[in-house]
Amino acid sequence: MAASRARSDSAPEYTDAAAEHGGGTPTAGPIRRPMQPLDIPILKHLNSKRVVLASASPRRKALLQQMGLTHIEVVPSNKPEDVDKSAYGPWEYVAETARRKCLDVYTSCLETHLASIPDPDVVIAADTVIVTRDGRILEKPRSEADHIRMLKHLRDTEMHRVLTAVSVLAPREDARHPGYCIAGHTEETKVFFWNEGDGLPDDVIEAYVKTREGVDKAGGYAVQGIGGMLLARRVEGSVDNVVGLPVKICLSLAEKVDEKPRLTEMEKRQNHIESEKKRRNAIRSGFDTLAKLLPRCHGLGRSEGLMLELTCHYIITQTERRRELITAIEEAGGEASDEMIKSLIDAEQTSVTRESLPE
Repeated sequence: MAASRARSDSAPEYTDAAAEHGGGTPTAGPIRRPMQPLDIPILKHLNSKRVVLASASPRRKALLQQMGLTHIEVVPSNKPEDVDKSAYGPWEYVAETARRKCLDVYTSCLETHLASIPDPDVVIAADTVIVTRDGRILEKPRSEADHIRMLKHLRDTEMHRVLTAVSVLAPREDARHPGYCIAGHTEETKVFFWNEGDGLPDDVIEAYVKTREGVDKAGGYAVQGIGGMLLARRVEGSVDNVVGLPVKICLSLAEKVDEKPRLTEMEKRQNHIESEKKRRNAIRSGFDTLAKLLPRCHGLGRSEGLMLELTCHYIITQTERRRELITAIEEAGGEASDEMIKSLIDAEQTSVTRESLPE
């Protein structure tokens, strides 16, 4: 009897269950190998580049690392999140906030450039907000009382939306070459809370707030922690979006802004040749247009320095002439409207152009 009681007090073993069902004692199997990394082109490419995460959130970094992105540099934005909520809808607000974070960190990385550190190849930024059923935007709680009010409101309205906007930026060539490509997406997930009659009374909410788990999270709860088990009844959509970053969307945006992983060396070379042709054609077209617009430029060819000098001289001359005409008209008692000044300058320009044309 004592032996039986001792046996029932101890934790059950899988071997006991196997013996009861005639399975016998299982033999030791092979040692389990560690999980292999996800083998997809975009992850291979990003792991060989300088990837900057414009967020101090450890959860966003952990989600990217879980997917297989091992080399992540965290550079949070230092600018205040001061986008005017009244000027934007919830979707536009969160998208604009993420875009500003992305551009701020990208610019900051270039301004603090060191010779030993390459410019960023990809910058990832995100922003998460809660949108209540009545259209209010909730971010992180400001105090314990605000935290309790926030969770009670989410419980009483039963359903809310979690919006996470992701912005991904990559320079087109070298980061110091003018131009970059930025893409964004806002993901929506619906979260349903338990109601008060189903086991979520005020004292349970207050007890959860005291754990401090949701202090630094939009909406004041962590779906991946106690909050997900205690507060959330159902989630419709991406769970990692509620955590703070829809990772699949993030990788898709990285592919969109940076096509290099999908290009062969021959394709890269061909793209460079085509890009150079377009650049030269644009320069020629610009010179030809300037030669038609600026006086005394006919027959000067496409000398960059000379054309730039003539352009600057023309702008300065026209600005001074505009001031002279305005002064003369006003001294004569007239009103110098924009239309009048433009017509006078155009008439003078036509006269000068005719004089400069070769006979």
